[in-house]
Amino acid sequence: MADIISLDSRRLASDQQAEEEQRQRKRQAVRQFFQCAGCLFKCERCGAPIPKESDGCACSGRPPAGTRRLCDDCREEYQDYLFQIEGNRHPRHYWHNAAWLKVWQSWLIYQEAIDRYLKSSEFQKLIREVRQLGLDQ
Repeated sequence: MADIISLDSRRLASDQQAEEEQRQRKRQAVRQFFQCAGCLFKCERCGAPIPKESDGCACSGRPPAGTRRLCDDCREEYQDYLFQIEGNRHPRHYWHNAAWLKVWQSWLIYQEAIDRYLKSSEFQKLIREVRQLGLDQ
């Protein structure tokens, strides 16, 4: 009788391992967005560090509403993009062609999709669960 393996204890251990793996996946999902995509001190487009003195910097924790955290180079390109989509037909640089405009348009659509995802009720629920479980350390 001493050699009989308890199925209950094995199932409990398996369940605990599955729960731990789920907590790890939740933690990683949140970390991915807030450490990578949501870094307040790097350019959203190219990933270059943004000095704290920069206008695009979110030193207070968030950028001004409706703005993007862009390094000086990307901010200049973004301004050129806005200049062209406002109907100005003569770009400042010859390489700012239709394909270049499409790259910026696609990037902005991608950023809007990320913003919608971060505001979704499901992602907000994940944030609450991670905080409740103390996984946000």
